[in-house]
Amino acid sequence: TGTTDFSEKVDGQIENVGDAIAAGAEKLLSKQIEDYEKSKVAVDGFRKTLADIAAAQDKPIVIFVDELDRCRPEFAVKLIERIKHFFEMPKVIFVLLMNRDQLGKAIQGVYGSDVDADRYISKFLHLVVGLPKRKYTGYSDGDAYTFALRTVERYGFSIDRQTKDWCECLAICSLQLDLSLREVERCVALFALNSHIDRLPLWMLAWPMALKISRPSVFSGVLAGDKGSHQVACELISDKTAENSKKTYPVRFYEQMHSAAVANAGLSDASYAFALEQLRDWSLKNHNYPRIALADIFLKVDIEIK
Repeated sequence: TGTTDFSEKVDGQIENVGDAIAAGAEKLLSKQIEDYEKSKVAVDGFRKTLADIAAAQDKPIVIFVDELDRCRPEFAVKLIERIKHFFEMPKVIFVLLMNRDQLGKAIQGVYGSDVDADRYISKFLHLVVGLPKRKYTGYSDGDAYTFALRTVERYGFSIDRQTKDWCECLAICSLQLDLSLREVERCVALFALNSHIDRLPLWMLAWPMALKISRPSVFSGVLAGDKGSHQVACELISDKTAENSKKTYPVRFYEQMHSAAVANAGLSDASYAFALEQLRDWSLKNHNYPRIALADIFLKVDIEIK
């Protein structure tokens, strides 16, 4: 009948479509297998070549991977997995420089918040070493001072007394704000753009520069005369070098200035004598109005550094 013929035709078409899909799937699968075999041969060949090169060396080959935690989470996770699977061989060492906490967050971002990131990382790392920050202990001591001085030299500046003063004060600020060397370098970039400022000691610029780089919201608040921002800045600048019997002059100056700004007081009070003396010595305007005086100083370094 007509119905039977139509049914047979439909069944035939379905069978043909099924055959076509099966043929296509078989072809695709064959290509994937072929691509995999080619990839495996390439990886195996690379591993053998690298192993032969490493075996011929007197010392191990050390490969550094810096700032892994700053990569996209998926990329960072895949990279450490591939290093483990592809490059684990004698005399080849990978050194991964990273913020471990940030990498842990990346792992949880890829595999879920329930994953034990520390345990996962430990599967790929044979040895973990933390790099401690050396604390500032004197005017010309510590990593921040040395790094700032060398970076200033790299920018082409001659190292005179004022430049050394600025580097010393930046070293103090790096302790107060726990600056990284990257942030210290950005402070040097600000210094390079502001070192021409007249009638202002360079040491006085170190604190607002450090605050702008590490605490931009506080910097902006001080610039706007916000009392709460002055309070935060006062707490940040408060002396952390208690082992020193005498407070360093940038700490003394800005501690008094921010404190006076919080109290909405003039600098005639004896407790602000050092700050007032510095402002008068350098003929700064508005020296009896600390919020305005600080805004004037901070405005001099208000340049955007990416």
